[in-house]
Amino acid sequence: MGLYPEIDRATFAQMTAWWCDPMLPAWLLAEVDDAYSWDEARSVFCTELAFCLAESEEGRGFLTNYFYLSDVAQRCAALISLAHKDHADAAIIAAMIAAFHAQPAKLRITALMGCCALDHYPLPRDEVASLINDADGLLAAWAIVYLSRSNPSMALTLLRRALADPRPLVRECACDEAGDRAFTELTEAIGQLRIDSDANVRKAASINYLILTDTYL
Repeated sequence: MGLYPEIDRATFAQMTAWWCDPMLPAWLLAEVDDAYSWDEARSVFCTELAFCLAESEEGRGFLTNYFYLSDVAQRCAALISLAHKDHADAAIIAAMIAAFHAQPAKLRITALMGCCALDHYPLPRDEVASLINDADGLLAAWAIVYLSRSNPSMALTLLRRALADPRPLVRECACDEAGDRAFTELTEAIGQLRIDSDANVRKAASINYLILTDTYL
């Protein structure tokens, strides 16, 4: 079950019609306000559509047409929806590499996330490493995740450093990554972040501390 029941109930023809329409459907426009911009709403909508389309072979074929388009929301949605080990092939990996070398940062983040999901690490290591100190905290966080997965022997060092990073997004992402990968060696460091100054970091630390101490219900 996705975020929007309207998409879950839609036919392939309806989904592709929504995808090709530059406007949001009327039933979604009500959610667009000052706190949830049109761009954000369209990005989420495209992603939800893409994941539903990716459930069928016809839909996956449709999405491959959007690997290199200038529409960032559609390009990112198409890439991330097909970033699955079952669909890993030369075409999706080439598209991830191209996205990493593109702008804006959202495309680079999608490429890093997608490569991790595919468990393929073709991006230039030096270029990824240069993003660790980027002003965009989410881009830096995914660069760290990518490097930690592509070089497991450095994972604990990278994530321990990330847990102490001054950028909240980096600390939050490091908590989630440590929990997902069951790095119990980082339990104490994550436990200390349960009183972090940032609410999102506190939440991530609290949840992943419970996971790592095997007390998560």
